[in-house]
Amino acid sequence: MVKLNHKLKGATIVESMIAMVIIVASVGITSLIFINVLNSDKQSVLIKAELILDRELIHLKNTKEFIDGETAIGNWIMKKSISRYEHSNNLYALSLLLMDENGRLITKRQELITLEQ
Repeated sequence: MVKLNHKLKGATIVESMIAMVIIVASVGITSLIFINVLNSDKQSVLIKAELILDRELIHLKNTKEFIDGETAIGNWIMKKSISRYEHSNNLYALSLLLMDENGRLITKRQELITLEQ
């Protein structure tokens, strides 16, 4: 009969635990990076929407075209409304809402303005 002269080496439980900790840490860091990338995309959409409302507000103040209505801007819908401010006779509340194509509110802007007559 043939004798085997060498021993088979195997991993100990401590080595296996260390490998598992390294794998779990790698997966955790990867998922955090992925979540941050997804959140940064949402933040860029919000910043773009805020800039659109800022530009529209400046345009409305310069042209003094305070008329209620809806305007399509790309894939978004902007709703404008103006109403008399209840605590003053010469102030009006201007409200700008920016929504996506599904009707979900992205951002809104409200401002008090005076209308010269």
